[in-house]
Amino acid sequence: MIKVKNFEIMDAKEALSKLIRVKLPMETSVKVAELIREVNGKLEEIDTARNALIDRYEFTVQTLPKTEKEAPDFYKEFNELINCEVGIGVDKLVLNSKGDYSIEPFILLVLEKFIEFK
Repeated sequence: MIKVKNFEIMDAKEALSKLIRVKLPMETSVKVAELIREVNGKLEEIDTARNALIDRYEFTVQTLPKTEKEAPDFYKEFNELINCEVGIGVDKLVLNSKGDYSIEPFILLVLEKFIEFK
């Protein structure tokens, strides 16, 4: 199980969408797919909680305040939501650092909580 904060899950979405296009060994590819399914499930939970928060404060996506000054209570709760630590039900991806594949540094940086190298 991987322990991460919700904002790290949110940040991982784009990096995982790029990682899925990298040609990897079959076993690693299966694990990437499993991780993506888990992350997508957590993203849905985060989005549901975010939408409930928006509804509770009677905002819409269009009327959402841009700064914390405009709605301090909303942003306090939103920050609690995105900083909440959760578990992802898969193990870290193990990548061979000498593997015959090329991964952008951006992906590695964003996914550092989700991968390890051997």
